[in-house]
Amino acid sequence: MNREVIPLSQLLANDGYKKYFGKRLSDHLFTTFDPERVKAIIDQFSSNIEAEIPKHIDRWKGTSSDYGNPIPSVTFWKSEIQNIKTFADARPAALLNDLKNYGFQIPNPLSITISPANSGTISFNGIKINQTLSQGKYPENEEIKLVAEAKAGFDFKGWQKLENKIIIGKEDNWKYDDKGNDLLKSWIAEDFDDSQWSEGQAELGYGDRDENTIVSYGSNSGNKYITTYFRKSFIVENTVGIQSLKINLKYDDGAVVYINGTEAIRRNLPNTEITFDTKAISSVSGSGETVFSTFIIDKGLLKTGQNKIAVEIHQNDPGSSDMSFDLEMTSSVKNEGELFSTNQTLNFIHTGKKI
Repeated sequence: MNREVIPLSQLLANDGYKKYFGKRLSDHLFTTFDPERVKAIIDQFSSNIEAEIPKHIDRWKGTSSDYGNPIPSVTFWKSEIQNIKTFADARPAALLNDLKNYGFQIPNPLSITISPANSGTISFNGIKINQTLSQGKYPENEEIKLVAEAKAGFDFKGWQKLENKIIIGKEDNWKYDDKGNDLLKSWIAEDFDDSQWSEGQAELGYGDRDENTIVSYGSNSGNKYITTYFRKSFIVENTVGIQSLKINLKYDDGAVVYINGTEAIRRNLPNTEITFDTKAISSVSGSGETVFSTFIIDKGLLKTGQNKIAVEIHQNDPGSSDMSFDLEMTSSVKNEGELFSTNQTLNFIHTGKKI
């Protein structure tokens, strides 16, 4: 926040308004500007105009203006959309961290789930939440008021705590193939034999000097391998009771994630068939190289017992200086204990525990 902005700088001199402003900003960062909600809106609007973009590129080709040059290509347009999504991922954390300069405490994780899905809505400090899962961070020791409203055909039962379980941790070990080979699609299968692949601890990559495992990009630094492949086995003791599944993904530049052979995430890559030489739409740089992007995953992709996850990381350019990969998977699991409140209105002080 810029202290010199008028009249905001003068308003923030008032302690009461400063408190109100910071808390209301935190409310909207958790709800209105939830990255998953914002990215869905971006996808909706970009889909609405995508068919018209080539026509406008042709129409304005070769022109110029005081407020900027026209879009040169569809690829450039898609890269700009990706940059907006990267900004949407990183912005809430940056603003919440900045609030510490205005008397607020550190932001702690917060997750709110509506179960079953689409059975109702929740008002979060007066702002309605419609999505099944809302998660992010909120300043510690601030009051939150939740009001539940059941949809027609459903009854509100009460509030219950969820337990957060780490299925795959950050900086975990992964199998990887950094040979630059075309593996087709066989490598994503559950029964694929990766016994001859290398193994190392995440973060895996090269060029940023923060890697735990440095992978190869080939013999030519000016013509690096476009794609590097990663696989991992993990155990889920019981899928019953899992309310939500989340992946936090660090990737540079593009990524596709498969769970038990099914695509679960595609980021910064074309919506076409992905091959070993498919380039990422745009280059990830700055804060985008260090932030973990959060994705809500279909919990139905998991099964009780052994599971397989496979990830391919794609470069935007063979001359790129760096590549990064790390991943965390967590689940929210319903406790079988009693409801701690059956009142539709719930007031509490946020301490980082899940509701």
